[in-house]
This record gives sequence, C-alpha cells and structure tokens, in this order.
Amino acid sequence: VAKQQLNATISARSKLQTAEEFRNVLVKSDSTGAVVLLGEVARVELGSDSYDVNSALNGKPAAAMGVQLTTGANALKVGEAVKARLAELQPFYPSEMQLK
Repeated sequence: VAKQQLNATISARSKLQTAEEFRNVLVKSDSTGAVVLLGEVARVELGSDSYDVNSALNGKPAAAMGVQLTTGANALKVGEAVKARLAELQPFYPSEMQLK
C-alpha cells in the first residue's frame, strides 16, 4: 500500500543469525511456485539484544519517555503536542511526580 508505514519488532528463537538470513524468510508462496521473501517487501535490520534503559535525573531514579516520529512528521509540532498532552494529564499524576 503506497505510503503505508509499519514498524514491526520480531523476537524469535531461531537459528537465523544475520540480516541476510532473515531477508530470505519465505513470506508467501502460491500454486504456481511464485514466492515472496521478506527482504523483497521489507527493510530487514538486526536490532540490539537488549533495549533496557536506566534513567536518572540529578542522580535520582527517573522515568523516561521516547517519541518516534513517523515519516514526514514535524518534530516541533509533535514536541508541542506532547507537552500539551502531558500538561492536560497533570491532574492525574501522583502529587510527588514532577515533569522536567
């Protein structure tokens, strides 16, 4: 589908080790013998073994949030929208919680 974007993270126990091996995974086949491989319809990249993150602010434990922009998104507008939404939610935060 034109201009459709999908990010998928796949975690699997397998013997596949390289991006090339994953590119060769069979996605579809039909009765004529035609096949579609993952690498023909997707960009395949190997990710990190762990995406664990430890956050601290002034040496104290903190929570962190990440925002991933979609293709064509305006970073400044998204940033302002996130700040506005966080401000709207402020009444629901625990009293000791601070946004910085």
